[in-house]
Amino acid sequence: MKVEKVKIQNLDPHSIEIPAVRIDSAFDDDIMEMFADDVKKAGIEQALIVGKSGDRLYVIDGRHRLEQARLNGFATVPCIVREMDLKQIQIRNLVSNRLRGKTKPSEEIKVVGDLYANHGATIDEIVEKTGMRRERLETMILITQAHPAILQALDEDQISFAAATELIRFKDPKHQHSMLMSCIQYHPKAADLRVWVTEAIKQIAEQKEATAAAGPPRTPIMPTAQCACCQDEYPLQQLASIPLCRSCHGLLIRTYEEVRKLERAQAEAAAAAETAAAADAKTGDRAP
Repeated sequence: MKVEKVKIQNLDPHSIEIPAVRIDSAFDDDIMEMFADDVKKAGIEQALIVGKSGDRLYVIDGRHRLEQARLNGFATVPCIVREMDLKQIQIRNLVSNRLRGKTKPSEEIKVVGDLYANHGATIDEIVEKTGMRRERLETMILITQAHPAILQALDEDQISFAAATELIRFKDPKHQHSMLMSCIQYHPKAADLRVWVTEAIKQIAEQKEATAAAGPPRTPIMPTAQCACCQDEYPLQQLASIPLCRSCHGLLIRTYEEVRKLERAQAEAAAAAETAAAADAKTGDRAP
C-alpha cells in the first residue's frame, strides 16, 4: 500500500487561531518549565496539526508549542494542515488529547457540549469518531445543561466527575447547586454522595405528594379586632397603635364616650325638632 508523504508547511504562528472551546493536555508546572526551556533552545521540532476551515486556521494539536513560538518570537512554525470544518476540528482535538493522556474533565465536557449544541454532532457520531462510551457522553451533555456552578467546580478541581454525575440526578438546578455547596464543604466520597442525593430526591418527592394532597392554598382569613372607642371590628392593619399610659388611655375612652353621647343628644334633638315642625305643618293645613 502506497503511503502518502505528509507535507509540512511553515506558517506564521500569529495566523493560527486557538479555538475558544478545546481540550489541552495537562502538565505539571515543572514539566511545562522544562518544555519552555527546550523550545527556547531547540525550537519547534514536532509539527503542529492545524485544521483549515475556509480562510481560517485552527490549531488542533500543539497549542503549547504554538504559544511558546509566539512568546519566543519565531517567524514560522512547522504545521501539517488538514482541510476540515469546525465540527471535524473539535472531534479531532477531542480524540488526539484523549489518546495523549490526562486531560481536564471540564474541558472535555465543554468540547462535547459544543459539538452537540453548536455543531450538530449526534451522540452516535461522537461515539463512532472518538470511541467514547455513550453513557459517559450523555452524562457530559447533561452536565453542560445543569447549573453552571457544577462545570465551574469541575474546572477548579473542587469536585470529581463522579460527583458531578450524582449532582445532575436532581432535575431542579436549585437542588443541584444546594448539594454542590455541601460537596465543596464536606468532600464526601462518591458512594456517600450517592446516598445523600437519593435521600434528598426521596424527600423532595414526599414534599410534592404532601403538597398535592393538601390541595390549593386557602385564602387566609384576615384577623380583626375591636376598636376601643367605637367598638366596631376592623382588620388589624387598619388599627393604629398609639403608645398611651393607662390614665391617658382611660381619659381618651371617656372623652370619646362623652363625644358620642353629645352626638346622640344632638341627633335626637334634631329629630324631635323635625318631628315637631312636621306636626305644626299638619295643624296649619287643617286650620279654617
